[in-house]
Amino acid sequence: PANGISGPKPIAEGWSFARGVLPQIHSCSPSAAALVRRNMDMSATAAVADGYRAVKRAVESVYGCMGISCAAVGGLLDENNANAYYPGMEPCHGPLAGYAAATDVTEHARIDLDQAELEKFVDASPPQWSQALDIYTRGAHSQKSQGLRTLAGFSTGISAGKADAPLYQQFVSYYKSATYADEFVRAALGGTGEFAQAADVMRAECANKGSQYGNTWMYVILEMEDALDDCRAGNLQANDRGVHAWDEAWVFYAGSLEGIAGSGAGVQPYALAEKRCVNFGTCTGAGGVSGTSQVNRRLLQLFQEGQGLLAAGRCDEAASVYTQISQTMAVPMMQGMLRYAYKADPVNGISGPKEIAEGWAFARGLLPQIHGCDADAAALVERNMDISAATPVADGYRAVKQAVESVYGCMGISCAAVGGLLDENNANAYYPGMEPCHGPLAGYAAATDVTEHARIDLDQAELEKFVDASPPQWSQALDIYTRGAHSQKSQGLRTLAGFSTGISAGKADAPLYQQFVSYYKSATYADEFVRAALGGTGEFAQAADVMRAECANKGSQYGNTWMYVILEMEDALDDCRAGNLQANDRGVHAWDEAWVFYAGSLEGIAGSGAGVQPYALAEKRCVNFGTCTGAGGVSGTSQVNRRLLQLFQEGQGLLAAGRCDEAASVYTQISQTMAVPMMQGMLRYAYKADPANGISG
Repeated sequence: PANGISGPKPIAEGWSFARGVLPQIHSCSPSAAALVRRNMDMSATAAVADGYRAVKRAVESVYGCMGISCAAVGGLLDENNANAYYPGMEPCHGPLAGYAAATDVTEHARIDLDQAELEKFVDASPPQWSQALDIYTRGAHSQKSQGLRTLAGFSTGISAGKADAPLYQQFVSYYKSATYADEFVRAALGGTGEFAQAADVMRAECANKGSQYGNTWMYVILEMEDALDDCRAGNLQANDRGVHAWDEAWVFYAGSLEGIAGSGAGVQPYALAEKRCVNFGTCTGAGGVSGTSQVNRRLLQLFQEGQGLLAAGRCDEAASVYTQISQTMAVPMMQGMLRYAYKADPVNGISGPKEIAEGWAFARGLLPQIHGCDADAAALVERNMDISAATPVADGYRAVKQAVESVYGCMGISCAAVGGLLDENNANAYYPGMEPCHGPLAGYAAATDVTEHARIDLDQAELEKFVDASPPQWSQALDIYTRGAHSQKSQGLRTLAGFSTGISAGKADAPLYQQFVSYYKSATYADEFVRAALGGTGEFAQAADVMRAECANKGSQYGNTWMYVILEMEDALDDCRAGNLQANDRGVHAWDEAWVFYAGSLEGIAGSGAGVQPYALAEKRCVNFGTCTGAGGVSGTSQVNRRLLQLFQEGQGLLAAGRCDEAASVYTQISQTMAVPMMQGMLRYAYKADPANGISG
């Protein structure tokens, strides 16, 4: 009644909805159910007698038990102002940087205010070292149940329950200290150890970034590990089955300064991802240099997913999400280290104490993981990035880049995620040697060298030119089809015909391929169709030139090449399941081949739609069928290619991490999506070919 809207209708509707959830609420909390019932029951003397806020608090207390989240429920928007919530009906505890916590983590989020003060003190002129040490060790803004939370405590106060986390132990083993992060920050603040002779700017950068990406970054990891432990304990009261610890992880990652939507103006790891995406072209907006970072968009999705899984007690699934989060969180630090490897290399004329210090701070956050994959790669990174090195980046920034790229697969990250270092004076170009690994091509950054593979589309373009000539040049078309010209293999040339006639025994058992073989009663059904069209034989013996031309060209594109894309993905999965990292790069190379055969070199960096492979078909048909991503469905990239790019990138990361079954699920989605443009094409020409429509020819 306090809201002036109450009447028989809202009372009745409220009671009807309440009846649909009361048994579940009661099984979680009888007291919460009792409060809901006495407020919502239409036979109550007074409607919502305890107030709507009390009802909201009661049901929020059982969200975790019911397996739903604040993010899923959202908040009740004001019907007169869609940009505001009704008072007291906001989403639970947030959102913060887009994430709606299911538990109260308001004070936890304020730890970033300590970090902001630390940064202010070390960046002062002259630096205020004692004040910086005080805020670091004693805190000021983030209240705990007893005392204050501190940045130092993120390294020195790790409980026994958290300390057994594998990733943390990897760092402890590498640095030979359980408080490695704190020791680094204190040495920088105190001018001791490796910082005894260091310039102030070097000490400041390492103290600040050491706290952000040493102390805080690892504590985010440990909170997620704690959340999983709580979930596995199976006790709803244990830290809200892990949801509270999970919520803490997000707010430590983002910090209160990010605000509701995530401004990028904070001082925690979230803000780093926003900065680096602009440098590496990995933002979600135009040109990859505007909008939210791909990293933070992905992390928000994963954190929200994990919150729901923990609330439902689905611990193993939440653990899989955690693995993806930890891998994704490494990307901005990798970008940071690569950026400062370039800047700190004296050959680029930028090197100074600041650049050297920043590079070393980022490298320290990655070295244990690099070492866990390849000790030699870690040794190269350390001797080039260590602030104690006689010459910074002595082997050159390219060597550092090559070393870390060699372990991307092992670390579960991809070339596409890292991107390339854009020239600060030309956002359309990369610094020399700092391009994304082997790409990108149509938006996809291959993790392996597939440059020659992508050039098969040049053969297809020539085939099209020959069959469309007037008169058609059938012999030249057959020659480019069978002998090739542009796509070099280790021995000889790759050919379009070979996509049908050269299928290896290992590829030939693929279920989808066998479905086609069974239907057409031939293992080389695609090649036979193209050759008949080119030669004017079989079903084409009496066919018009235009009919032969269309079938030869499209038969090669959507018979030979389309199926070979499928077979490369099947090959990738076989390599992954073999469990041998050297087997075709655990499948990643075959997966990369699949994309570049699908797209082709003519699509360029972003995917122009001007190519001749199946990618270009999706771009054409989306205009015809209103399934593009832009205005009215008739402009912008096709929905198909946008979805396929996301899936191929996801699959690449899964294969690199050896997560074969999950990659297989992605492959299934890809193969289904790839059928859409051909279905659109068939439907378009079913309409055009129907004599009733007066277009048939």
